[in-house]
Amino acid sequence: MWGIGGSAAATLIAYSVYFSLTMLFIWFKLKVSLFSTGMLKVLLMMAALWVGADVWEHFVSPLIQNFIVDAVIKTGLLSAIALAATYFWRISPAINDIIDRIVRKVK
Repeated sequence: MWGIGGSAAATLIAYSVYFSLTMLFIWFKLKVSLFSTGMLKVLLMMAALWVGADVWEHFVSPLIQNFIVDAVIKTGLLSAIALAATYFWRISPAINDIIDRIVRKVK
């Protein structure tokens, strides 16, 4: 009745319920959280970049005739946004140190 989409949805639901119950068990029994605020920031950034790529695909890509130019521009723009978000949200101290060193060398 549901076909392959129903199978995929059932698998997603089963894994999600299992994962959620496992996380709750670990949280209540061990008082340990496997996730940090940095991980939440990364998930938000990934979701925003995914939406940005989708918007680009529907509205900007049809205006650019060459698919290679389109891919280079989209990749560069989304990478720059991801790097800026990683730096300003201070997700990774290592990346922040590298960027700070590069900025000091340029100045």
